[in-house]
Amino acid sequence: MLDRKSGELLCEIVRMAGEKERAVFIHEAAQRMGLGMPAASRLTGMLSEAGLLRLMRYGCVMPTEEGFSAASGIQHRRRIVSAFLAAASGRNPEETAEECARIEYLLGDDTVKGLERILLEGIRLPPTAEIHMEKAHNGGGACIDMP
Repeated sequence: MLDRKSGELLCEIVRMAGEKERAVFIHEAAQRMGLGMPAASRLTGMLSEAGLLRLMRYGCVMPTEEGFSAASGIQHRRRIVSAFLAAASGRNPEETAEECARIEYLLGDDTVKGLERILLEGIRLPPTAEIHMEKAHNGGGACIDMP
């Protein structure tokens, strides 16, 4: 699983490369994301080591087949989390984009699959489920009591 910055950079490079699979200048992708070149170089190196980008001459990169696939997975994950947040809050997905960007990389794959299942199947909590806050030994948290 990629962290937020490397995932965002990969998605931006894939977006810039498009379906024609053209090479992308690292500095252009960094500029679009507001990243400095040292950070962009470090992240592209990590993505290259992971087999998601191919480093080329003159400061260019090209997404690999695995890179295109990983970016597609990130975008799918983002759509699921954004749709769930929109459904839960009554807002549209565009309005939940910032919240989604902050939490999507924190959620495990099983959680995202569960959110997708809830959206597709319309699963609802039983009406007898009570949601309450309780102080736990680690500082508290939300709990759902199910009969």
